Amino acid sequence: ARGTATVSASVGALKGSVTLTVLGVRAVVVQPATLSLPVGNSQPLTANIDADAGVTAPTVTWTSGNPSVAAVSATGVVTGIAIGSATITATSQGRSGTATVSERSS
Repeated sequence: ARGTATVSASVGALKGSVTLTVLGVRAVVVQPATLSLPVGNSQPLTANIDADAGVTAPTVTWTSGNPSVAAVSATGVVTGIAIGSATITATSQGRSGTATVSERSS
């Protein structure tokens, strides 16, 4: 997890410590945040990652809260399966962002 920690050690009279700063993702924002998609069609979503300086290409995992209505690929492409709605979640390093997808007839 992001934050700082101090590690201390001692051997006999020798003592030392170091402060470590753990970098990571601060926030994930999915765009567009809402989407109306005809059943059978697909559209990509984008996960915008706000991360500490020095964090490069964090991995994003995509999931659908209702995969019988909307499926999402590993790259964030949503496909309408049936009429209804689903929440699509993008997660990176414990931080998540969501989009609401409504499926409609084509």
